[in-house]
Amino acid sequence: MQKHWDVMRSDDAGDNWTEVSGNLPTDFGFAIDVHAHEPETIYVVPIKSDGEHFVHEGKLRVFRSKTGGNEWEPLTKGLPQANCYVNVLRDAMSVDTLDKCGIYFVLWLALSATLGCYHMAHLYPVQGPLSAQTPPPILAAKMTGTFTPANFSAVLNDGEVCKGRFSVIPQPPASNRANATSSASDLSSAWDSIYGPGFYVAHVLGVRFYARALASGNRGTILNVEIYRSANVEQGAELASIKGVAKDSAGNIYKMVF
Repeated sequence: MQKHWDVMRSDDAGDNWTEVSGNLPTDFGFAIDVHAHEPETIYVVPIKSDGEHFVHEGKLRVFRSKTGGNEWEPLTKGLPQANCYVNVLRDAMSVDTLDKCGIYFVLWLALSATLGCYHMAHLYPVQGPLSAQTPPPILAAKMTGTFTPANFSAVLNDGEVCKGRFSVIPQPPASNRANATSSASDLSSAWDSIYGPGFYVAHVLGVRFYARALASGNRGTILNVEIYRSANVEQGAELASIKGVAKDSAGNIYKMVF
């Protein structure tokens, strides 16, 4: 059984379970299958984490255990071993019943940076000089790649292009989240002003899907961008659930909408 975190096995029809993740590079994933003729031969495709839905180190590897778990070896022949940001979801892997058992899987490309997939967003000025204009300008932005790592670019009101790269913001200890101050994020006050008082601490701080990009403009502007997504999101609704804020060096604060 693959229950996201940990690979588990049961030898008594599910009454008791034992972890057999062993030497896997990560114990998070979706797909698991068993050899058609060798019940102790198991296949899994681990991915990096619940916040980064792509294979570990950008290497597409099927891991096989011939001992019922714990001892795993990577199968890599014919599979890309660099810059491969894909995933194999639940029920997307299967085996056949031929004498020489074959294994098959379908890749979920998601926001795969390797294929140049991207999603557009808009930045709506809510505070600062641009918000006072009538009508206020709406800026175009683009995120290329997975949630993180992902490249970010935005075109400002005067045509200046800002570019940066998202990186995960580490989670603080749970005991310290209630005492978080604005020093934890330059944009904590922006989160609260856009989405409501206390939103940053209650919803953003400490979640796994929380990333920041510092985008530099070709004319000197700095655009600080943060995005977050709740962990409890149905498959297929991930993009619509992303919320974001941004602030530029001219004092403009933006609400970011995908």
